[in-house]
Amino acid sequence: MDRKNYIRRSTNKIINKKERKTFLGNLEKEIKNCATDNATTMLTTLEEMGEIDWLDFYDNPEHKGETLLHLAVKYIDETSFISQLTKLRPQFLLREREGTFKGQTALHIAITKDKPEVIRDMLKVGQSKNGIRKQMSTLLHIPATGSRFVNTVMMGQLPLTVAVLKGNKEAIDYLLKYGADLHKQNEEGDTVLHSLVKYSATYPEKIEQMQDMMQHLQKILTNKDKEDKGLIDYNSTQRSLHCCSFLWFLKNKDNLTPLQLAAKYGVTNLVEQILNMNDVYCFLSANDGLFDIKQYDVTEIDTVSIIRQSVQSHRESASYKKSVPDHVHGIAKKVVKSNYSSSFGIPCCPHLETESILEMLFRIHYNSQDAYRIIELPPIRYIVVKKWEKYKWIFRIWMAVHYIFMVLLTIYSVENVKISIPVANGTNASTTSEDFVSRFRWISFTVGCLYFFIFICLLGAKFRKNKKADYFLHNLEYIIPMLVLSVAIFADAVWSTIGISNNIPLICALICGWWLNVFFLSPIEHFSFLTVMIKRVIIGDLFRFGLVIFFGIISFTAGMYMMFRGTNVDDYTTYGSTMMAMFKLGIGIDDVSVLYSARIPWMAITIFILFTIFTYLLMLNALIAMMSQTCSLVFEERFPLWRIQQLSVILLIEDVLFTCFHNFFSCIGTEKTIQGIDPITKQLKYRDRYFLEIHSLQEYATEEDKCTLKKKLNDTQIFASSYVAVSY
Repeated sequence: MDRKNYIRRSTNKIINKKERKTFLGNLEKEIKNCATDNATTMLTTLEEMGEIDWLDFYDNPEHKGETLLHLAVKYIDETSFISQLTKLRPQFLLREREGTFKGQTALHIAITKDKPEVIRDMLKVGQSKNGIRKQMSTLLHIPATGSRFVNTVMMGQLPLTVAVLKGNKEAIDYLLKYGADLHKQNEEGDTVLHSLVKYSATYPEKIEQMQDMMQHLQKILTNKDKEDKGLIDYNSTQRSLHCCSFLWFLKNKDNLTPLQLAAKYGVTNLVEQILNMNDVYCFLSANDGLFDIKQYDVTEIDTVSIIRQSVQSHRESASYKKSVPDHVHGIAKKVVKSNYSSSFGIPCCPHLETESILEMLFRIHYNSQDAYRIIELPPIRYIVVKKWEKYKWIFRIWMAVHYIFMVLLTIYSVENVKISIPVANGTNASTTSEDFVSRFRWISFTVGCLYFFIFICLLGAKFRKNKKADYFLHNLEYIIPMLVLSVAIFADAVWSTIGISNNIPLICALICGWWLNVFFLSPIEHFSFLTVMIKRVIIGDLFRFGLVIFFGIISFTAGMYMMFRGTNVDDYTTYGSTMMAMFKLGIGIDDVSVLYSARIPWMAITIFILFTIFTYLLMLNALIAMMSQTCSLVFEERFPLWRIQQLSVILLIEDVLFTCFHNFFSCIGTEKTIQGIDPITKQLKYRDRYFLEIHSLQEYATEEDKCTLKKKLNDTQIFASSYVAVSY
């Protein structure tokens, strides 16, 4: 018996709800079995019967909200059946799945399965007279927010974004042709560019593909921009901003632009590509083949520009009354100020809603290698160099004053002890020393007040940031000694006044004050390598070594204490004194013959030998090996580390200066007002941006440049080899 005739007769016999359910179940099976001919016959028969609405009763208990169109796109590759089903029930295009697949439409599935013909037919049906023409905008911008879509191409939620992450240029063109909006943001406030950056951070091996897609999107925006070129009046005092750049400056719910987001995730390739995007962040002023002059938009890069945008007062409304030419159509005549620059009620201490790229390099969990690669990018490195040239005189004055103060504080400490604790047969303080101590005490008190004020400024700067916890540890190894130094000086002044001769505050002040030498030497090229190594050894290698060796000393000391219990050896009468004796034995400053005085000499000698093997042969050699590796790693990255240290000092100085002199706080870039048509509101908008002019010679002249280029070539080769390995 012919199967098609059987299906046709079976369909004609459907007379009740139960048989309708059976029919839909059979149709589901035919679709899942990819039996296109049988499924088509069933649809045709249903259409002839005039019972197309039966398709609406399909219900999949495992996937709520799923329609037969979802199934057809998933299982059937031929477009004819999908087109027929779409024409019969165009409203299925708007149906969304529920649960863990929440928001997923058949269009989403067609995009993820790389079916451009299906996408085209779906959009044609939707746009047709009998389709869902009035709801096409809804269809093209339905967000898929199901939990199953995390870390997939569906992370972008919107159909156009999914097509971009999938890398399907044909699908992108179809979606844009039928009305998809590039400027649309998903539930997280992410545009297609934000999602592209997140996907690249999740799958580094696909960065090259995402770079290509980013370039493709920019071409689309540029072509669209050419259509609007005649809508803006150009003049010599304002830079014109076209529609192609508005997308790059839209912020998500975290108040981050795509450039800031790429820097946050450490996607260096995208950061470099966006920074050098023509007529977006990079504007070529001149190029003679050898020299070129570029203007870079540093608004999101420089911390000061973000601070300036946060504290500047609103301009008078009259300054924004720009007329729109009468011949221009489709643009609102009312001109509004962009919301990219805002002011706060408290100008002296605003809460910053966003972060600069320079700040992001010091996030608590930021990958150091990503920070090195980003700061080596020519525009960012040039900004650091220019800012250091601007602030180095402040730093040098501070450094000189601190060194002079610490020398005098050391002399003061010595003379103060001579006055407060005289000795019978020693050198006591003279009258001149007493005068010096009494006068310098208040000078040191003033310096202590200054350092305490600096501490308050730096602490306030941390709470002013958007992500306080991410930046709380930045420069903390210097901020805490500043606090201890100031508090110790206060305590010394108070105790000296009331006659307490305890010199503990002075000891703390001397230790913390001289530790700040590391801070003052860190931005100097010849010392930066040493200071970073010292910090890494103390915080990393030495801390781990000390923890393990401490556990070893506790255990061996307990054994040695038991061996000397009951003897008359003074150094082993208590557990504490025994621990100190073990330490002296370990470093070789005590006589080992004392071991023969133990209750069980051979056992004491055995404990000492094991302790020596553990300490010298194992742990000390392990420490030396770790320190050697640390030294090698630091030396390899000496140039970016030097710039990082300079930037760290720069940000510290800016935090202090902003609190004191925010009215005179200037950005490294030149402020310019730029104009453009907002493609979302169709209004002419003006925004304040900051531009830095960079003159560059197209060759690598310095050792730092050569080292940067060499590492970049090595990284490219490593990435290429790993990509080939993954492909195979």
